[in-house]
Amino acid sequence: MEVKRWKIADLVAADYNPPKRLERGSIRLLERSISEHGLIYPIAITKKGRIIDGHRRLHACNNLGWEFIPVIVVEGEPDLLYAEANATHYNVSGNQSLYVWLKNPNAVTTHMQTLFNRAETEVGRPLLEQMVESGMSLRILRQARQVARYVDDERPEFVRKALKWLMRWRASNTVRLFLDASGTALTLRNAVTNNRNLRLERVFKST
Repeated sequence: MEVKRWKIADLVAADYNPPKRLERGSIRLLERSISEHGLIYPIAITKKGRIIDGHRRLHACNNLGWEFIPVIVVEGEPDLLYAEANATHYNVSGNQSLYVWLKNPNAVTTHMQTLFNRAETEVGRPLLEQMVESGMSLRILRQARQVARYVDDERPEFVRKALKWLMRWRASNTVRLFLDASGTALTLRNAVTNNRNLRLERVFKST
């Protein structure tokens, strides 16, 4: 397909594109990426300039002061094309991003590099590799930090212990219920320290 330059002012957004997707906070990282590296993927439009795919990219470029944007003109019924583009859209998961970073730190965004570098300093590369193999992302590390705060022991060694415990027992949902139930910190600390599964029936009896 031929890539063309199109005047941004002449493009028309789909009136059913969710407005929340265009809020400044949700596209700030996209703006920064485009500012630093340019637009990697052109947007897709109809012959009449109606946007099929790329509303966020267009909005980011407009915020950056662009007058023209690269486009690909596609044939077909606009609503069906819009539905198809969004049905096949697939974001890289947190686990997949971590996998990429472990293979090549430069192949993720600077924001993700910062997060992963901090995580490596905090818990070590072997644990990050275990997280990837277990299908987990940095979300589990955030929960380990939350556990550490809850039991008032935020030392790096306890955070690592909490992380290993969460991964071993797949305890994410259990811990969420435990925290919602205001379970005792001692019960949670003992489960982590002794590397034992946290049984909710005991938690609810002790609260």
